[in-house]
Amino acid sequence: MLLWLLCLPQQRHLPWRAQGAKNAAQAMTLPGARLRYLFSLARLCQENGGARAVEIAAMLGVTRPSVHRMMESLKKQGLIVQEGALLCLTAQGQGILQQYKAEYE
Repeated sequence: MLLWLLCLPQQRHLPWRAQGAKNAAQAMTLPGARLRYLFSLARLCQENGGARAVEIAAMLGVTRPSVHRMMESLKKQGLIVQEGALLCLTAQGQGILQQYKAEYE
C-alpha cells in the first residue's frame, strides 16, 4: 500500500464521484497530496485506532505544520475528525478512499 501512495500524482486532481452523483457538480476531486495524507491516515487508523499529526509527518516525511494545515483542510471537507490529539477518517473519508482504491486497481 505504501508503494501505491508514492505513485500518486502530486499536482493532478483526481475525480471521485459520489454514489448517485449524476453530474460534475456532485463530483468531488481531490489532489494527489490530499489522497496521500488520507491513505496514510487510514493506514495509521487501521493499525493504531487513530493517528497523531507527528506520526503522519514521520510517515510522509513532511513537517508537523504541513500536516496540521492539511488536516484542517480535510476537517473542513468532512473527511476526517479529531478527538483530542487523535485523527481518524469519517465515513465519507473512508468511502472516498475505497472508491479511489477500486478505480486504481
